[in-house]
Amino acid sequence: MAVSTQILFDSRAGTANCHHCGGELDSAQHTLEECPAWASERRVLVAKIGRDLSLPAVVRAMLADAENWREVAPFCETALISSITPRVDPVKLY
Repeated sequence: MAVSTQILFDSRAGTANCHHCGGELDSAQHTLEECPAWASERRVLVAKIGRDLSLPAVVRAMLADAENWREVAPFCETALISSITPRVDPVKLY
């Protein structure tokens, strides 16, 4: 399976759906291009590296310019941390 289409399966929820928007498949490409939860971060990326947010284009932009790297890396780190951080249902806390 290509990296851009690799599905992120959430074993805690038992689903491959995006836990941010409920989209059918949570993938790196979904996060970069589609998920409404990342719209503001996406606008920053588009302003810096352009509208092509395919994984090859993003990697090329990161390797071409250190400033691009500094823009893209925090987005990736935040998205990754968000995807692995345990989700707590506040209703179940009580």
